[in-house]
Amino acid sequence: NLTTIGGGALNGHVDSSRIAWMGHSRGGEGVVLAYHRLVIGTFTPSNYDEDDVILVSSISPTMFNDVNTTNPHDVTYHLLYGAADGDVAGGPGNSWPFQLHQAAEGASQATYVQGASHNDFNCCGFGDGTGPALIGRPAVQVVTKSYYLALMEFYLNGNPAGKDYLTRNFDHFRPSGIAGNVRVANQYKDALTVPNTIIDDYQTQTGISTSSSTGPVTFSVTNVFENRMRDTNGSFSWTTTDPMNCMTQAFDPADQSRGVVFDWAAGTDAFYELEIPVAMRDFSDNIFLGLRACQGSRHPNTNALAGTLDFTVTLRDEDGTASSINFGEIGSITRPYQRGGSGSGSGWANEFNNIRLRLTDFENDASGLDLSRIEAIRFEFGPSFGSNVGRIGLDDIILTVGE
Repeated sequence: NLTTIGGGALNGHVDSSRIAWMGHSRGGEGVVLAYHRLVIGTFTPSNYDEDDVILVSSISPTMFNDVNTTNPHDVTYHLLYGAADGDVAGGPGNSWPFQLHQAAEGASQATYVQGASHNDFNCCGFGDGTGPALIGRPAVQVVTKSYYLALMEFYLNGNPAGKDYLTRNFDHFRPSGIAGNVRVANQYKDALTVPNTIIDDYQTQTGISTSSSTGPVTFSVTNVFENRMRDTNGSFSWTTTDPMNCMTQAFDPADQSRGVVFDWAAGTDAFYELEIPVAMRDFSDNIFLGLRACQGSRHPNTNALAGTLDFTVTLRDEDGTASSINFGEIGSITRPYQRGGSGSGSGWANEFNNIRLRLTDFENDASGLDLSRIEAIRFEFGPSFGSNVGRIGLDDIILTVGE
């Protein structure tokens, strides 16, 4: 219809080989379902094909289908979602859009905006925000436009600078123009086809003493628990019988996304260490040590901290030489949005944040660390290494091969 729309004003200006699909609410699920139909062949378009769809983005999507039906497959996927959503609330028993992010096999990113409601992402819906410190539609629109610009520049125009906005911690690096009171938790995962090295993604070797890469795991942190990242008891109230409380990454039974949670007492130093199998100890050809981390919402330790969380990451080589980076110098793990409801207490879904540490930065302290012979990765917590007290969840501890 390009020859007739606007008298042909767009004719010759639309590149049908670089298509981005975006949808809000039911449309947020709809664009993923539509891509799924292309993949399985139940719909065949006339003017483009599956490979022409470069990016699919869901804004506050409903989830009426399971992830076997509404599935991003290998397309680049983006989730934009508000923590104050009063419609697709993300509470116990409600739709959990993060399962789309988890199910994606292509590059996948999530932008989780504190204080943003369901209708802040559109032009004119009623105010449905539920929670404190609502930031309002104008502020949410700035966040939306900023991150869509980064997405389009990177994935459709090939501008490598766009990736930094999607992968780096919001506290340390964010688009200009976003108001100072706005808090965003960013997640990013490379496509499954990228040959990154998995240290522990908690999908295999599911005991707490062995990593996915088969190396021993030792720790002095307490209450270590590995399982699906799913709140299981229908309430966000903290209870020791539901260690994955407020986890909303794996709502659908078909989604088996797993992680680990643990905590440390106030004023106590503690560690969580993964020994690297001998065949994987050469880190020198990789670029980043990456992982995702969140605070445990409504946990007593999180309530006691009442702020952002940081800790120290240490690499140790086979000679015992160690080098450390305090993550607090380049970012922080967001405090969970202090929304009430769905049980006692305040705090909504556990907000995973990206952590990406450039491996060569571990050489900057002149310690003599040998990146070709790394024996262990140690995460160190407590007053000597970061936040005095905390409850944390970890997932996808990997070495990346690209920027």
